[in-house]
Amino acid sequence: MKKIFAIIAITGLLLLQFSCDKKTNNSIKVGFLGTLSGHNSTIGDYCRDSALLAVEQMNQAGGINGRQIELIVKDIRNDVSVGKEVVNELLRENVIAIIGPMFSSMAVALSPVVENKRTIMISPTAGTTLLSGKDDYLLRLYPGSDVTTNNLAKYLNSKSISKVAIVRDEDNSDFTRNWEELFTQNFKSLGGEIIYSDSFLSERDSFFQTVAKDKILNSEAILVLAPPLETALICQQLSKLKTESAIFVSEWSVANELISGGGKAVEGVTFFHAINISSQGQKYLDFKKAYQGRFNSEPTFPAVLAYDAAKTIFRGIELGAKDGAELKEILLQQESIELMQTTIRFDRFGDVERDFFLTTVHNGEFTTLGQ
Repeated sequence: MKKIFAIIAITGLLLLQFSCDKKTNNSIKVGFLGTLSGHNSTIGDYCRDSALLAVEQMNQAGGINGRQIELIVKDIRNDVSVGKEVVNELLRENVIAIIGPMFSSMAVALSPVVENKRTIMISPTAGTTLLSGKDDYLLRLYPGSDVTTNNLAKYLNSKSISKVAIVRDEDNSDFTRNWEELFTQNFKSLGGEIIYSDSFLSERDSFFQTVAKDKILNSEAILVLAPPLETALICQQLSKLKTESAIFVSEWSVANELISGGGKAVEGVTFFHAINISSQGQKYLDFKKAYQGRFNSEPTFPAVLAYDAAKTIFRGIELGAKDGAELKEILLQQESIELMQTTIRFDRFGDVERDFFLTTVHNGEFTTLGQ
């Protein structure tokens, strides 16, 4: 009798194991890659967490056609060689799509890797125009920097600001150089003048070791193209120098670390953004509540866009995509895709257009001033 019970128990365990293996093998695999360690890892952390949240919510609702989503997370450590290895690892896992990368320089370097396998990458935040107008397997949820820079140039012109100093971090040079070049073209076409421009490497240099302080302080506005914490430190140094120049930044600077690291020195810092940080839309409020409850922190714009990237992939799968090629075709055919704050449509190159919002730091919070 004991032998019979033992056989039944073993059979039950084998059936349970088979069931678990079957469930795992039947899952829909989605890759995630981002800088999750070392310098500039904060944005990657936000994006990973929001992608996990989107997957958890989808799975709790029953998955897609009864199949669970499996998110395979990889750290690229802001290193191109590591990034290429990681992409190939995800391709060997037969992921249907990859969320990431976040930085423009990484997106430029890694997008060719997925071409042969015809697996799409959706970058939540890469904005360089070096990626625009290309029929490839990289789709983006953030518009090209030509739009952002044009908005800022027009805004400065409307405020009668004609002399601007620019400092940029070379760590994400495909973004910062592209941003500076586009802004300079737009600003000069309106009669503006760039009176100073310099660069630094945030992993190596102290910005104020090389900066020409007199030229910066004689400008009417200072444009900082750097990640959040570096921007905060620059603003602190500018505050000590008692500059009266208005400070503007790119969307790369926008994270909670800008405010926590900069304090009063970042009050009044202004930028254009494709996310309405002050939105009272129900979807956005529900997302913020869920994110805070799951991760005990306030989400920032990369989290919003990574969540949207995951939802975009889910939508394509719901519409019948079985592999990366079908997913790309289906997404590019959609007249509209509903995101958290807006509706987008990919053009034939996988690029998007969306509204921008003038935003500032006011009383220690990001505040939207208008569209």
